[in-house]
Amino acid sequence: MRSTAVFACVRLISGTIASLPLPVYQKLKPRGKERAPDEPLYYLLHTRPNEEISSYVWRQLSIAHMLLWGNAYSEIEYLNGAPVAIWPLPPWKVRVKRSERGSRFYEVTNDAGQAKMLPSWSVLHFPNITLNGITGMSCIRAGAEAIGLSLAAEEFGARFFGEGANVGGIVEYPGKLKGDSLASFKDSVRSGYTGLGKSHRLMLLEEGLKYHRVGIPPNEAQFLETRKFQVGEIGRLFGISQLHKIGDLERATFSNIEEQNIDFVVDTIRPLLVNIEQELNYKLFNEKQLFAEFVLDGLLRGNIVNRYQAYATARQWGWMSANDVRELENQNPLPGEQGNMYLVPMNMIPADQIDMFEPKLTGKPKLADDDDRKAKTLSEERQNKRRLALLRVRMTKSYESVFREAAQKIVSRERTLVLQAMDKHMGDRSLSSFDEWLEDFYREFKLRVKKGMLPAIASLANAIRGLVAEEVHSEEIDTDRLVDEYAEAQADRHVIRSKATIRQLIRKAEEQDLDTVEVVAERLDKWEKSRALQIANDCAVSVASKVAVAGFTYGGVQYLQWVAIGDKPCSFCQELDGRIVGIDQPFVAADDALDSGDGTIRVSKPAFEPPLHSGCKCTIAPA
Repeated sequence: MRSTAVFACVRLISGTIASLPLPVYQKLKPRGKERAPDEPLYYLLHTRPNEEISSYVWRQLSIAHMLLWGNAYSEIEYLNGAPVAIWPLPPWKVRVKRSERGSRFYEVTNDAGQAKMLPSWSVLHFPNITLNGITGMSCIRAGAEAIGLSLAAEEFGARFFGEGANVGGIVEYPGKLKGDSLASFKDSVRSGYTGLGKSHRLMLLEEGLKYHRVGIPPNEAQFLETRKFQVGEIGRLFGISQLHKIGDLERATFSNIEEQNIDFVVDTIRPLLVNIEQELNYKLFNEKQLFAEFVLDGLLRGNIVNRYQAYATARQWGWMSANDVRELENQNPLPGEQGNMYLVPMNMIPADQIDMFEPKLTGKPKLADDDDRKAKTLSEERQNKRRLALLRVRMTKSYESVFREAAQKIVSRERTLVLQAMDKHMGDRSLSSFDEWLEDFYREFKLRVKKGMLPAIASLANAIRGLVAEEVHSEEIDTDRLVDEYAEAQADRHVIRSKATIRQLIRKAEEQDLDTVEVVAERLDKWEKSRALQIANDCAVSVASKVAVAGFTYGGVQYLQWVAIGDKPCSFCQELDGRIVGIDQPFVAADDALDSGDGTIRVSKPAFEPPLHSGCKCTIAPA
């Protein structure tokens, strides 16, 4: 363990396995499983195997024993025939033997030299790779030469830097140094050139002395290369080819580290877990309906964008609910039964059940002023298009909670940092210094907003892209650029609105002689409660609409129709419901007024797709 590479390998493997959840499951009929936390063995394996150590410590110790000694042993303590504790045994004090009848038993020697015989069924035995089926091989013994070379290289480096003078040569004098001259020369070398702090000094030679180098410099002896090579050699002994896991980042890149992490789980960790699981299930569980199994989901998780895309696929095709996803993300379930609902694509259900899923659409289709086509009765094809539009609406709604949580984290962090800065800069009423801070802060905070919202945006875009692909019968729809541009624009909108609002509140406080910090804090508190919800609703609808338009454009759709969803859409959405425009034309032009029974709404920028206003739930469909 004095070799840093050995220590890193043992710490990595043992710590990783020890940190994994190890629950006990109950088999269900005819298939499936569920956790059984009420079983006594659940507590022993998952939480505390005995009164002195935790499950983490026991498993870490067992794996370390397995790697270093080749075998890990633990005694099972029974009470009335049931396991009540598990005690680790020092592997150097255990010998595996066979009785005259051939049954295996374990001889354990205590500190006093007394031997105790334990039957096979009372000992958990985790062997490393074995050549006889009984005892395992030690990684240390198998790689003694490689580890020895690593230690030798470390010792050489320690001596090289410890001595420091690094002369490695001879000093030539034409005559002969005697008496005081020789003693003076030795003292000057020791005092002036020996030691780490005096290494690489220029040596001054007098009286015709000449220095001749005869040693081999460490770089010429490939000292550093030897040490690097030994890290890989030792890593191979422990089954670790992903050297970045033990601190060697020379060949690691951001593009391959995630794949290497998964390789580490599959190639290094998984074989050891199977070894442990099979021994635990054979020795501890008499009932075949109970078993222990490590949970690897956390280690196999990809980055956040890939995870969300996988969740979107699982939700779309019906084998995961919102609560299933939230459980994997370590989040609480949604209130009520909404989170337990399973969605399925409507084009995959039996044809005789289509009518029960018919969308509730309002109003009658009408043409835009610039379109001279006549209104027609909705055909079966158009009804199907509206049905697919409803699917996109449902998918969008299912993602609102994902957007809300992402926005909530951003808004909460924003509130905290702004209030802290106000306390710092405005204690002396220094509005100018706070204004400068505000500009610098939001310039950097924009990146945080984009980074925080991007996973949700990308995941929903991928899900909507799949639905749109069905509508236009094409799989080649690229939304990567659209996603990045929208995330950038959303970050811009967030930052611009925040800065403008805060500055407006400061001016208001000055004009009315109010406490500036209290005025801003009150608004930030309201933001924390309501702004995240508003961002979630608007962003989800906007992303879904933009992806739909991009997909329709790619699929050759020429006309779009506005579709108001729900029993009671607002009067403005009802006014637009059924309106048809060319795919590159806005439903409402910039600065146009939209009249309805509830008044007039003026659109500041062209509305090419929903949302028309905050909270708008409308969608679009090919006309």
